[in-house]
Amino acid sequence: MKISRYRTALMGFATLWIWYFHCGTMLFENSDGLIHGIAWYIKRNGFCGVDIFMLLSGIGLYYHFKKKEIHGVKDYFAYIKKRLYRIYCVFLPVTIIIAYAQNWTFRTFVGNITTYNNFRYNIYSYLWYIAAIIALYIIAPFYFFIFNKRKHYITFTSIVILLEVASLFVFKKYLREDLSALFNRVPVFTLGFCIGRLEYEDAWKKPVAYIIAAISTIGGVIYTYCLNTDRIASFIPAQNALANIFVAFGIVLLLPVLFYLLDKLMAGRGIVRVICFFGTISLEMYCYQEFIESKVSMHYVSFKGDFVCFAITFAMSCITYFAIKLFSRQKKQTN
Repeated sequence: MKISRYRTALMGFATLWIWYFHCGTMLFENSDGLIHGIAWYIKRNGFCGVDIFMLLSGIGLYYHFKKKEIHGVKDYFAYIKKRLYRIYCVFLPVTIIIAYAQNWTFRTFVGNITTYNNFRYNIYSYLWYIAAIIALYIIAPFYFFIFNKRKHYITFTSIVILLEVASLFVFKKYLREDLSALFNRVPVFTLGFCIGRLEYEDAWKKPVAYIIAAISTIGGVIYTYCLNTDRIASFIPAQNALANIFVAFGIVLLLPVLFYLLDKLMAGRGIVRVICFFGTISLEMYCYQEFIESKVSMHYVSFKGDFVCFAITFAMSCITYFAIKLFSRQKKQTN
């Protein structure tokens, strides 16, 4: 299978799921029974798309560090510079547009663009995922340095994840509750490194891995459904986000198989290409979607509003993506 292509398609799937969670009207809202329950769960649990991104980031970073290991301060800052450039080449122009449209003060703009407001006041103050992924990028090389030296890395990962979850439980009284959105994603990011190493060393026993992934997905869906419907009490802030580690793990392993099968069909190949493109513009879609939805919802409601919101978000994302691509190409030619 073309792993990199299907990983991009996974990003596209996660992007569309997150958009639906933030901006979409629930499908089959007036139905009853099982159909309503499934539709409600898909809408309610759309933030699992973030966990898919976190897991893919961990996998991708393991491959990156194996190809370009960090041996000193110079390598570390070169890595940070490259990562920040990839984020800020989208994050900065989008934020300038939103700041102008929202009439922000200069102080608000600086606080949001530096992610200071996220950590100082509320993680959700502005595009929290950006603040979260930057923080994880900063610590990732240090974790890789320790993780890569472990011979029994699956056992090591299991212990680390258990310690991370235990820490969330122990420090929940002292942790600002909104920050749980970040800290509850650390275990799934950690798991990504383990999956990345299993793939890199070709240590997967694929039939067994797929069976485990299927069990993980089914168990995760049941667990998160029970949490979302208060059938199980939450002992950790935003425990339903933490529980998505099981769903994200299953989706990341199983969905590429579906994309692979679709890719063999004439019509399916086109679907995969479209989903891949959404993966390519995933950061642009994330940065624009809630801002545009807030403006559109003032004038349109229900599915008409969804269509307008999606169309504008997609158009703005494409314009930004191709503008950045053109700028980067001209910059390379100049250099």
